[in-house]
Amino acid sequence: MQIKPHFHLNAFNTIYSMSQMKDYSLIQEIVRSLSDYLRYTVKGNLTLVPFEDELKHVQTFLQIQKIRSGENLICHIDANQQLMNLQMPPLILHTFIENIMKLPVNG
Repeated sequence: MQIKPHFHLNAFNTIYSMSQMKDYSLIQEIVRSLSDYLRYTVKGNLTLVPFEDELKHVQTFLQIQKIRSGENLICHIDANQQLMNLQMPPLILHTFIENIMKLPVNG
């Protein structure tokens, strides 16, 4: 597992900026999403996870990016429900999505 420090630092800088603006509801949303994101990335030594879990993790990542970008990110995920129990390596979808994202850096 590789931790992306720039992602975490940018998220914390976003939270700091929101606190200066006293945007408490958005702070709560990003902190909850960041907590879910970190919980998934440190789950342990899982070799395979259900596609559904991986998809939820990608949605959490995209929610954090959406908050950071000021709601400029629009994303629609259309996944076949029959694939939800398919087993896959953890963070494989996340890696793909992260590599295609091109967002301006806040901070």
